[in-house]
Amino acid sequence: MEPVYSGTRPPLEQLFPGGSFDPAFYEELLRTSGLDSAGRFLVCVCIGIRPDYAKAFRDADFTGWSMLNLRIYDDASRELRSRGLGIEISRDIYDVCILCAFPEERRGDYADHYIRPLRETLEARFGAPLLAALSLPEETPERIDAAAFGARYAYGLYFFHQIPLIDLRNETGGIRSSVEDEYRDALEDAVRAIMIRDSQALDGIDRVMEVIARFHYGNQTGVQVFTMEFAGDLSFRLRLVRILGDAFFRLQDRLQTQVVQAMTFPELKAAVRAHYATVLQYYYQHNRPKGKLMIEEVKDYIREHYMEELSIRQLANIACVSPDYFSHLFKSA
Repeated sequence: MEPVYSGTRPPLEQLFPGGSFDPAFYEELLRTSGLDSAGRFLVCVCIGIRPDYAKAFRDADFTGWSMLNLRIYDDASRELRSRGLGIEISRDIYDVCILCAFPEERRGDYADHYIRPLRETLEARFGAPLLAALSLPEETPERIDAAAFGARYAYGLYFFHQIPLIDLRNETGGIRSSVEDEYRDALEDAVRAIMIRDSQALDGIDRVMEVIARFHYGNQTGVQVFTMEFAGDLSFRLRLVRILGDAFFRLQDRLQTQVVQAMTFPELKAAVRAHYATVLQYYYQHNRPKGKLMIEEVKDYIREHYMEELSIRQLANIACVSPDYFSHLFKSA
């Protein structure tokens, strides 16, 4: 699975002849197709049924979905080619990729002038919600490979932004600086909130998911994989203090299936939150006092690790309280 797509996408050599990009081939293609690139700039656009709707449609009626795709692709390509604006360079089960040559005077508004009306026309014609994704503008055939990759990348950003037209010129990407520290801090805050039965504990889970999305912005598979790593990190911490029972692992298997099948980040985030809502409901049914619960769990940990060198700070960290407060609880237990 490629990072920005759900499902299998064709490798680059299937997009371009001879297993590598050949600028001369596209110069000739532009010339013989009647697509005049003189005084124009090049943009690739991917058009297809929006991924989340496509999944439901495909599962319900694969043949109908496949036939609808073909009709959409044919009409999208024909509309642009008939106006001398574009030629199809690839198609697959997800979208059609069209190389466009737009007049220089439309550089500032080509998305709104050409692509948005085309998407809306096709959407009304076929009664299906469509997504159009645009690469950055390029100047020469030598950059068509970058344009094709850019359009495919933009199409995959629907996972993060559920909007019908995604233009890479408007995308700034995620903020990655110090995000690893952010993740660790958010994880610790989430664990602590769960341990003290904070009513806002699920909001802490949401914050971790937002950090993951920023770290892997533009990479759907990265978000899905790291979400399961987060679930593993959190389960390890909760198992240390005996919060999780056997039923948790069945729930974890179900979560993994939901993570893999999520077609948008909001859908993924909601699945993770619902999973931990169930886990915490189970945990909160234990009605022992908080302090006593913490100390009993820490005592169990000490019994299992008595051969190791254990510090007050380490045990307090397991209990998710300060060392001073932990000492007070332990002495009064």
